[in-house]
Amino acid sequence: MLRTSIQLAIKDLRIFARDRTGLMLTLVLPIVLASVFGVAMGGMTGGGSGGGIKDLGLLVQDLDQSESSAKLLSVLQGADGLKVTLSEDARAAVRNGDVAAAFVIDAGYGASLAAGEVPVTHLLRDPSRALSQQVITARMLPVLVEATLEPAKNAIFRNFLGLVGFPESGLDRAEALFNTMDTGMNLLTRVVDLEEPAEVEAGQDEGETATAGGGMDFLNDVPEMLGVRSEDVVQNADGPPKNAGVSHAFAAMAVMMLMFSLVAGAGTLLDEQEQGTLQRLLLIPSAANAILLGKTLFLVSIGLMQLAVLFVFGAIVFDVPVIEHLDSIVIISLATVVAVSGMGMMLAAFAETRKQLEGTSTLLILAMSALGGAWFPREMTPDFFQTLGNFTVTAWSMDAYHGALWYGKSLMPSEELGGFWLQIVVLLAIGAVTWMLARALFRKRYGGAQA
Repeated sequence: MLRTSIQLAIKDLRIFARDRTGLMLTLVLPIVLASVFGVAMGGMTGGGSGGGIKDLGLLVQDLDQSESSAKLLSVLQGADGLKVTLSEDARAAVRNGDVAAAFVIDAGYGASLAAGEVPVTHLLRDPSRALSQQVITARMLPVLVEATLEPAKNAIFRNFLGLVGFPESGLDRAEALFNTMDTGMNLLTRVVDLEEPAEVEAGQDEGETATAGGGMDFLNDVPEMLGVRSEDVVQNADGPPKNAGVSHAFAAMAVMMLMFSLVAGAGTLLDEQEQGTLQRLLLIPSAANAILLGKTLFLVSIGLMQLAVLFVFGAIVFDVPVIEHLDSIVIISLATVVAVSGMGMMLAAFAETRKQLEGTSTLLILAMSALGGAWFPREMTPDFFQTLGNFTVTAWSMDAYHGALWYGKSLMPSEELGGFWLQIVVLLAIGAVTWMLARALFRKRYGGAQA
């Protein structure tokens, strides 16, 4: 029995080895996906040759125009992990989705420092890009500490006591004691030093550790101590969706599952070839164009139906703001379906069998989903990774959907917001080019077909 079992196993291995699609899915697909995730996550979590997360863009608007603000700006520009760009309207840039965060040096910054007060600054944040915000905030804090701690140490200490619930009646005595004790300055330095916030110095007991960091949210409380007022910049009219993550998830899944569905639908061309139906269809006038156009209209119909069901479900169950931006969603969905239909027809015309189509399309769709931002934020990935993403349907469609659902953008730009017309043009161009390639491949394979 064992010998028979071994022979049967060898037989199955030989059959499997002849199935190039099965081999590709088993051996190549894991390598490709692991490589894509490795490159992306290496940049997001501090791995790779760069030694840390890639530099993130930070807009800075200097309303003070003083010597102190110029010094702060200079230090920010030299900070590791930040790409600082000057702006005259930081709020509009964040509102339009150009950057995840912007830093505004308010008027009076220099005068407050000179008076020993904590100067007021503002950090404007895009609520839909929380991960980028956190990284940018953490990288700004050492610079703010360096610029603010020494000239305004007493005011910062009082802010710290207020955050930990110290009685207001005892603030003056605590400040006087703080100025007479060397350990007081050491304690405050540790509180605002984010590089090693949990390290306990020799001789420090648990009570001191709790006082320094117990219950504090460093990425929110420490900036507040340093005078940074954080503000989420959102739409003023009808407001953003309740959860940007939900909108992103629905847009991502809409594009990825649409690609799987329409490529599978385009595969009916191969089914008809195998069944002999295609050969009979090729006898009709203008066969090639008629067959491909008919398949494309079929895919467009199925795609629009799938997206309609998905977004209606999202609007009812998860409050995705579909109704508020219905015209934009319709335009983006139509352009996306055209692009994906063209891609599906091209792959079906290229593949020789259904299995070959399934293997090739699975590899391509998963790679495009990762590169295009369906699985993780593109802005956190290496630059070349983002460049590759620009060659995917996923990236252009995701940008358009996110612009409509979160920022409230329309097709054409307005006084306050940009438009998503470029994404629509690119998607339609992808659909046209891939459809023409499908036509050329189809005619090459069935050269006798009439145009």
